[in-house]
Amino acid sequence: MVIGTNRNPGPLTKRPTKDEVMHTQRILLVPDTADPLVHHHWRTGPPHRLFILVLIMGFLAFPFGAILTVSTLGMPLRILEDSPFSSFVIPGLILCLIVGGSMLLAARLIWFEHELAPQSALAAGCILLGWISVEALMIPDALLVQTPFAIYALVVIGMAWRFHTHQRAHDFDRS
Repeated sequence: MVIGTNRNPGPLTKRPTKDEVMHTQRILLVPDTADPLVHHHWRTGPPHRLFILVLIMGFLAFPFGAILTVSTLGMPLRILEDSPFSSFVIPGLILCLIVGGSMLLAARLIWFEHELAPQSALAAGCILLGWISVEALMIPDALLVQTPFAIYALVVIGMAWRFHTHQRAHDFDRS
């Protein structure tokens, strides 16, 4: 017997179970090192591309929404005639806080590989699609500008759904 080793650990040196380790990792936002999705996706998988898409849209929507609250960005107020708004303040706040904020939150959760990252990206994509749809109904003259953003939202939703189903399948395999 080698001095200093203990072949039969007692109850005070019990190793944590896999479930206890995974629970601790999720609480601390530390990726599971045995998770192939975590190591695979930052190079080629959808979460990497999804992260870039939601980050770009967050960085566009947040400042442009904030600017829209104080300036019209060169848009005439007459385009709001068929809308319930008399100025761009409320639409600017919605664009900044709701659309931009949800995109930036989704990017943050994807970056930290949080378990709710796919759902937050899916929600952010739906919020963007809802924003663009309502905008298209209220300002039909801008369909040429709104169409690419609607396609962008659908791509985000599709990638987030793929990420979500991949994560669920992977979680199911682990249990």
